[in-house]
Amino acid sequence: MTVVAVTTSFVYTWQKNLRKQSVIALDAGHGGDDVGAILPGGLSEKELTLSFIWHLKQVCEARGIKVIMTRTQDEEMTPADRTSKALEADFFLSLHFNYYGHDPERSGVECFISNQNPSFSATRKWSDDLMSRLGQLKGLKMNGIKNANSYILKTNQVPAIELNLGNLSEPDEYAFVTSPVKQWILCDEIAKSILENKPKRSFLN
Repeated sequence: MTVVAVTTSFVYTWQKNLRKQSVIALDAGHGGDDVGAILPGGLSEKELTLSFIWHLKQVCEARGIKVIMTRTQDEEMTPADRTSKALEADFFLSLHFNYYGHDPERSGVECFISNQNPSFSATRKWSDDLMSRLGQLKGLKMNGIKNANSYILKTNQVPAIELNLGNLSEPDEYAFVTSPVKQWILCDEIAKSILENKPKRSFLN
Protein backbone atom coordinates (compact mmCIF):
# COMPACT_ATOMS: atom_id res chain seq x y z
CA MET A 1 0.00 0.00 0.00
CA THR A 2 2.87 2.36 0.79
CA VAL A 3 4.47 1.73 -2.61
CA VAL A 4 1.17 2.46 -4.35
CA ALA A 5 0.70 5.69 -2.40
CA VAL A 6 4.22 6.91 -3.18
CA THR A 7 3.86 5.98 -6.85
CA THR A 8 0.53 7.78 -7.10
CA SER A 9 2.00 10.89 -5.47
CA PHE A 10 4.95 10.82 -7.89
CA VAL A 11 2.65 10.51 -10.91
CA TYR A 12 0.54 13.48 -9.80
CA THR A 13 3.70 15.54 -9.18
CA TRP A 14 5.05 14.60 -12.63
CA GLN A 15 1.78 15.61 -14.28
CA LYS A 16 1.76 18.93 -12.43
CA ASN A 17 5.26 19.77 -13.64
CA LEU A 18 4.33 19.09 -17.26
CA ARG A 19 1.36 21.41 -17.35
CA LYS A 20 1.37 25.19 -17.49
CA GLN A 21 -2.21 25.79 -16.34
CA SER A 22 -2.80 26.52 -12.64
CA VAL A 23 -5.28 24.21 -10.90
CA ILE A 24 -7.17 25.16 -7.73
CA ALA A 25 -9.28 22.91 -5.51
CA LEU A 26 -12.14 25.04 -4.18
CA ASP A 27 -13.86 23.85 -1.02
CA ALA A 28 -17.24 25.26 -0.01
CA GLY A 29 -17.27 24.90 3.76
CA HIS A 30 -19.91 22.82 5.55
CA GLY A 31 -22.74 21.03 3.70
CA GLY A 32 -25.51 18.53 4.39
CA ASP A 33 -26.43 18.32 8.09
CA ASP A 34 -23.43 20.52 8.84
CA VAL A 35 -25.06 23.87 8.10
CA GLY A 36 -22.44 26.10 9.69
CA ALA A 37 -23.63 29.46 10.97
CA ILE A 38 -27.20 30.65 10.44
CA LEU A 39 -26.96 34.11 8.93
CA PRO A 40 -29.41 37.04 8.86
CA GLY A 41 -32.66 36.21 7.09
CA GLY A 42 -32.21 32.48 7.68
CA LEU A 43 -29.45 31.99 5.10
CA SER A 44 -27.03 29.26 6.17
CA GLU A 45 -23.27 29.39 5.87
CA LYS A 46 -23.27 26.19 3.81
CA GLU A 47 -25.49 27.89 1.21
CA LEU A 48 -23.44 31.08 1.06
CA THR A 49 -20.11 29.26 0.75
CA LEU A 50 -21.38 27.14 -2.14
CA SER A 51 -22.90 30.14 -3.93
CA PHE A 52 -19.67 32.10 -3.56
CA ILE A 53 -17.55 29.16 -4.73
CA TRP A 54 -19.62 28.91 -7.94
CA HIS A 55 -18.88 32.60 -8.62
CA LEU A 56 -15.20 32.04 -7.87
CA LYS A 57 -15.12 29.06 -10.23
CA GLN A 58 -16.44 31.19 -13.10
CA VAL A 59 -13.91 33.95 -12.49
CA CYS A 60 -11.00 31.52 -12.16
CA GLU A 61 -11.93 29.74 -15.38
CA ALA A 62 -12.26 33.07 -17.18
CA ARG A 63 -8.64 33.75 -16.18
CA GLY A 64 -7.49 30.37 -17.45
CA ILE A 65 -7.37 28.52 -14.12
CA LYS A 66 -8.68 24.97 -13.95
CA VAL A 67 -11.05 24.40 -11.02
CA ILE A 68 -11.76 21.27 -8.99
CA MET A 69 -14.71 21.64 -6.60
CA THR A 70 -14.86 19.50 -3.47
CA ARG A 71 -18.65 19.70 -3.56
CA THR A 72 -21.06 21.01 -6.16
CA GLN A 73 -24.26 20.51 -4.18
CA ASP A 74 -25.57 20.38 -0.62
CA GLU A 75 -23.76 17.35 0.76
CA GLU A 76 -21.81 16.59 3.90
CA MET A 77 -18.16 15.65 3.42
CA THR A 78 -15.44 14.43 5.74
CA PRO A 79 -12.16 16.35 5.94
CA ALA A 80 -10.47 13.41 4.20
CA ASP A 81 -13.01 13.60 1.34
CA ARG A 82 -12.25 17.28 0.88
CA THR A 83 -8.48 16.83 1.00
CA SER A 84 -8.50 13.96 -1.51
CA LYS A 85 -9.93 16.33 -4.13
CA ALA A 86 -6.70 18.33 -4.07
CA LEU A 87 -4.41 15.53 -5.29
CA GLU A 88 -4.32 16.94 -8.82
CA ALA A 89 -4.38 20.60 -7.77
CA ASP A 90 -1.70 23.23 -7.21
CA PHE A 91 -3.66 24.95 -4.43
CA PHE A 92 -6.47 24.21 -1.97
CA LEU A 93 -8.79 26.96 -0.73
CA SER A 94 -11.55 26.31 1.80
CA LEU A 95 -14.12 29.09 2.11
CA HIS A 96 -16.01 29.97 5.30
CA PHE A 97 -17.78 32.92 6.90
CA ASN A 98 -17.70 33.90 10.58
CA TYR A 99 -20.71 34.83 12.72
CA TYR A 100 -19.54 35.92 16.15
CA GLY A 101 -21.97 38.66 17.12
CA HIS A 102 -20.69 42.19 17.54
CA ASP A 103 -17.02 41.68 18.40
CA PRO A 104 -14.50 44.11 16.86
CA GLU A 105 -11.64 41.70 17.63
CA ARG A 106 -13.28 38.95 15.55
CA SER A 107 -14.37 41.14 12.64
CA GLY A 108 -12.81 41.16 9.20
CA VAL A 109 -11.28 38.64 6.85
CA GLU A 110 -9.27 35.88 8.52
CA CYS A 111 -6.84 33.56 6.77
CA PHE A 112 -5.85 30.27 8.41
CA ILE A 113 -2.81 28.22 7.43
CA SER A 114 -0.96 25.31 9.04
CA ASN A 115 2.75 25.31 9.84
CA GLN A 116 2.52 21.51 9.57
CA ASN A 117 1.56 21.65 5.90
CA PRO A 118 4.31 20.05 3.75
CA SER A 119 4.13 23.08 1.44
CA PHE A 120 4.14 25.62 4.26
CA SER A 121 6.59 28.08 2.66
CA ALA A 122 4.46 28.29 -0.48
CA THR A 123 1.31 28.47 1.65
CA ARG A 124 2.70 31.38 3.62
CA LYS A 125 3.77 33.22 0.47
CA TRP A 126 0.34 32.72 -1.10
CA SER A 127 -1.54 33.78 2.04
CA ASP A 128 0.58 36.94 2.37
CA ASP A 129 -0.15 37.88 -1.24
CA LEU A 130 -3.85 37.06 -1.00
CA MET A 131 -4.43 39.05 2.18
CA SER A 132 -2.45 41.97 0.76
CA ARG A 133 -4.68 42.03 -2.31
CA LEU A 134 -7.91 41.78 -0.31
CA GLY A 135 -6.66 44.43 2.11
CA GLN A 136 -6.54 46.96 -0.71
CA LEU A 137 -10.28 46.67 -1.30
CA LYS A 138 -12.12 49.64 0.15
CA GLY A 139 -14.62 48.66 2.82
CA LEU A 140 -13.10 45.28 3.64
CA LYS A 141 -11.42 44.86 7.02
CA MET A 142 -8.52 42.46 7.50
CA ASN A 143 -8.05 40.34 10.63
CA GLY A 144 -4.75 38.69 9.84
CA ILE A 145 -3.16 35.35 9.01
CA LYS A 146 -3.36 32.75 11.77
CA ASN A 147 -2.05 29.25 12.37
CA ALA A 148 -4.58 26.42 12.62
CA ASN A 149 -3.61 22.78 12.38
CA SER A 150 -6.93 21.45 11.15
CA TYR A 151 -6.96 18.23 9.14
CA ILE A 152 -7.53 19.85 5.75
CA LEU A 153 -4.76 22.40 6.27
CA LYS A 154 -2.02 20.18 7.67
CA THR A 155 -2.56 17.02 5.59
CA ASN A 156 -2.88 18.69 2.19
CA GLN A 157 0.23 18.15 0.08
CA VAL A 158 -0.32 21.47 -1.71
CA PRO A 159 -0.49 25.03 -0.36
CA ALA A 160 -3.75 25.15 1.61
CA ILE A 161 -5.71 28.08 3.00
CA GLU A 162 -8.94 28.44 4.92
CA LEU A 163 -10.36 31.86 4.06
CA ASN A 164 -13.03 33.29 6.35
CA LEU A 165 -14.56 36.21 4.48
CA GLY A 166 -15.68 38.38 7.34
CA ASN A 167 -17.88 38.38 10.44
CA LEU A 168 -21.37 38.44 8.96
CA SER A 169 -23.01 39.54 12.19
CA GLU A 170 -21.51 42.94 11.34
CA PRO A 171 -23.93 44.68 8.91
CA ASP A 172 -21.18 46.32 6.85
CA GLU A 173 -19.33 43.05 6.33
CA TYR A 174 -22.53 41.16 5.52
CA ALA A 175 -23.48 43.81 2.94
CA PHE A 176 -20.01 43.66 1.38
CA VAL A 177 -19.72 39.91 0.85
CA THR A 178 -23.33 39.44 -0.26
CA SER A 179 -23.17 42.24 -2.85
CA PRO A 180 -22.99 40.65 -6.33
CA VAL A 181 -20.58 43.35 -7.53
CA LYS A 182 -18.30 43.01 -4.50
CA GLN A 183 -18.36 39.22 -4.83
CA TRP A 184 -17.00 39.44 -8.37
CA ILE A 185 -14.28 41.84 -7.20
CA LEU A 186 -13.32 39.50 -4.36
CA CYS A 187 -13.27 36.53 -6.70
CA ASP A 188 -11.05 38.32 -9.19
CA GLU A 189 -8.49 39.23 -6.52
CA ILE A 190 -8.43 35.61 -5.35
CA ALA A 191 -7.96 34.41 -8.94
CA LYS A 192 -5.10 36.86 -9.53
CA SER A 193 -3.40 35.63 -6.38
CA ILE A 194 -3.64 32.04 -7.59
CA LEU A 195 -2.02 32.95 -10.90
CA GLU A 196 0.73 34.92 -9.21
CA ASN A 197 1.66 32.19 -6.73
CA LYS A 198 1.61 28.91 -8.64
CA PRO A 199 4.26 26.83 -6.82
CA LYS A 200 7.34 25.57 -8.59
CA ARG A 201 7.94 21.88 -7.95
CA SER A 202 10.78 19.48 -8.51
CA PHE A 203 10.04 15.91 -9.55
CA LEU A 204 11.21 14.67 -6.16
CA ASN A 205 9.02 16.66 -3.75
